[in-house]
Amino acid sequence: MPLFCALALGSAGARAIAAPRNESVEVVVADTCGRVDRSQLTRLLNVEERRDASAGVQQARVSVACEGAVVRLQVEQRGDDSPPRARLFAASDVAGEVGARVLALSVIELLNARSTEPEPKPQPERLPALAPRRPPAAPRAPAPSVRLMALGTVRSFGFQSPLAGGGLSVDYLRLSKLGLRLDFDVAVADHDYETGSAHLQLTTLSAQAGYLGLHDAWSTRLFAGYRFGSGRISGEAAPGVVTSVGTVAGASGGPLVSAGLGLRSGSWVAELGAEAGLVSFPLEGQITGHDSIALDRYWLGLSLNVGALL
Repeated sequence: MPLFCALALGSAGARAIAAPRNESVEVVVADTCGRVDRSQLTRLLNVEERRDASAGVQQARVSVACEGAVVRLQVEQRGDDSPPRARLFAASDVAGEVGARVLALSVIELLNARSTEPEPKPQPERLPALAPRRPPAAPRAPAPSVRLMALGTVRSFGFQSPLAGGGLSVDYLRLSKLGLRLDFDVAVADHDYETGSAHLQLTTLSAQAGYLGLHDAWSTRLFAGYRFGSGRISGEAAPGVVTSVGTVAGASGGPLVSAGLGLRSGSWVAELGAEAGLVSFPLEGQITGHDSIALDRYWLGLSLNVGALL
């Protein structure tokens, strides 16, 4: 019989040593919460712990704090770095045994909400934004070197009957705002009388230089230069009329100033020009019974020029 009791005592002692020590829920109620039943709240949480081990009550730390008529319930998991969860109540709602049940249910809800919260997805590593690359600028067309134009001109000496003609002009454009011009033209005029007619022809070449502004859609110029050439006045008697006829020829020309305003469309240009000059080499033809034909004093001219940039 003594042997049997010793064996029994030995078996019981072994079970007591082998039994693991389980941690339980930690409940902290502030001294200011006199109406909260701490023992009842702890008992209800322990019951829930035994009923459902997966609820996480065993590792929970429950804190109840009161400030006036407001009770703050806070739940956190021991060993978890995530922030605690809290809920506020009126003091009258959590008083006594019924209030303890309300707090216990709230603890379970907060723990369940914590366990079902999805883990945040790792944010993909963002590479530093690169500045958008600007497309390379389209190569600009090379600046034109010359402006070649055909011109139609009207020129009058001392407001006499004008001469009309045409020619060519070339402007050199590669000297920034300084422009150089050469032009050549031929102008003619006919004068009819009762005894016959007179034919006037003026062939000149001019060299000019000055300001030349060439823009995308328009152009302007102001030149000074010299025009030099030859003039010829020839008479012809009318049929059946006996009278003396002849020809006068000689140099003609002088210093001048000119201006122009033009339009541009791509490589095509058009310009309206004006010119004024002083005659250095006068030329005159006498007409019997009429005023003489004279290229003297000064001249005024207009021109219309059309051409291209090259």
